[in-house]
Amino acid sequence: MSETEKAVATVEPQASTQALSVFDSAAGFDLAQRMARALVTSDMVPAAYRGEDKIGNAIIALDMAKRTDSNPVMVMQNLHIIEGRPSWSSQFIIAALNSCGMFSPLRFTMADEGEKEVSFQTWGDKKGERVTKTQKIRNKTCTAYAIEKATGERLDGPTVSMEMAVAEGWYAKNGSKWQTMPDLMLRYRAAAFFGRLYAPQILMGMQTDDEVRDVAEMRDITAAPEVATARTATDTAVNSADPITSKLTESKPDEKPAPAVAQAGRGRPTKADTDAAEADGQKAKRSGVPREAVPDAFGKPSLKAAWESGWDAEEKRPAATDKTGAPFDFDGETGEVLEDGAAGDGAAVKQDAADGKQVAADDDGLGFE
Repeated sequence: MSETEKAVATVEPQASTQALSVFDSAAGFDLAQRMARALVTSDMVPAAYRGEDKIGNAIIALDMAKRTDSNPVMVMQNLHIIEGRPSWSSQFIIAALNSCGMFSPLRFTMADEGEKEVSFQTWGDKKGERVTKTQKIRNKTCTAYAIEKATGERLDGPTVSMEMAVAEGWYAKNGSKWQTMPDLMLRYRAAAFFGRLYAPQILMGMQTDDEVRDVAEMRDITAAPEVATARTATDTAVNSADPITSKLTESKPDEKPAPAVAQAGRGRPTKADTDAAEADGQKAKRSGVPREAVPDAFGKPSLKAAWESGWDAEEKRPAATDKTGAPFDFDGETGEVLEDGAAGDGAAVKQDAADGKQVAADDDGLGFE
């Protein structure tokens, strides 16, 4: 029997100490609350567990201490909350693996493979754009290993390299310790990989704080909502007039016109939004849409009120004239051109006696050719 095998055979696994059973029984939970109240009043625990409102955090830390057979205060000191996610410190992972009784103390194998150019993807200047860049690094590797006490077998963890750090986006992050302390970060990450592979009950599926910080930056790449470009129902009715006969297409009073203002934006409507809604209300009235048909899609009371105000407004339109200066108009109900000077709604097309061309009035009553 070799010296190593003799040493392994004589080491007895550490006996599990009796720890607080937090969720096994009502009595155990009550005891956990009493212990938590004592801990949250101490200045020796981190801020995440300090104060009467942090009793819940302290109870969870007590439960994790029971599962890992560790001291509760040590768990609190090494269980970090980063962006709402609990994570272990790398030092705690190494300490927990060394003291769990399953393995010999963790050791590391380092190697230097020389300089290497590695490509990686990162965010570009445009939203959602991914670009490929290259980084020249000295590619070092690290493998964590230990001897399993039950069998005497050497267990090797996954190999971590600087090439991996670049490719995964750990190296290029702002403030990355991979650029300033590569040897230490290689050992920390190799230890975490070893623990996750051979002792998952200690890590309990959680990452180390270094791993959480190294996660590639996430960005919202959802396309910006498009501004509505469809014409309103009243626009369609007015603009669909035949340019020669000036006869409007039939409007259906029971149809609700779409709002003139897009509803995708946030915040209070601008003056341009309310003016557009008011103008839409005026057009709705001219096309025969009833006042109670104010669009539900406006969604904002101020826009709805502007639409109703436009519908209620008394329409004052200048008389249209042809190129000779003579007024002309047409009957909005029949679409017939009226005699010069006759009353109508100002939207007309008339033959100009001077040159025989069609002269029209737009929807504001102003003449155009």
